[in-house]
Amino acid sequence: MKIDINNAGCEFVKAVLKLYRSAKYSREREILAGKMLSSSLDAGSLITELGVCPEEHEDAIARKAMEELSRAMFVLKVMRDDKIYSQRKVEPIIDLGSKIKELVELYYSGEKPAQSPQLALPALNAEHRRPRDSGGFEEIYTGE
Repeated sequence: MKIDINNAGCEFVKAVLKLYRSAKYSREREILAGKMLSSSLDAGSLITELGVCPEEHEDAIARKAMEELSRAMFVLKVMRDDKIYSQRKVEPIIDLGSKIKELVELYYSGEKPAQSPQLALPALNAEHRRPRDSGGFEEIYTGE
């Protein structure tokens, strides 16, 4: 799948949400996870806005989007280093964030590309694509 400025924000937020839902948090970790999620949502919203805003606002929105995206990726790396998330789970999101940063940088100084650039979406690891076996936990109890 290719990403462009119109779907980059949503793709980043979806990847972060999958990661967010994959862990249980103690109080301190819950605060970090909340900050990561909040910054990711802000970044995603700004990136999406960048695709439809007037040219005179592109530079300011691109810079704010980059700030929020950098903040989300920083918290994500802290959580990886604290072993809240594994390197294997975090790496695809960091790769995606880096590609989105490249895309957002094209909008600095109002020099929007003539054609909307597209970047290849990094492959998410197989764990995210496979249906998970809940071990019957989510099945309806029938009294048997």
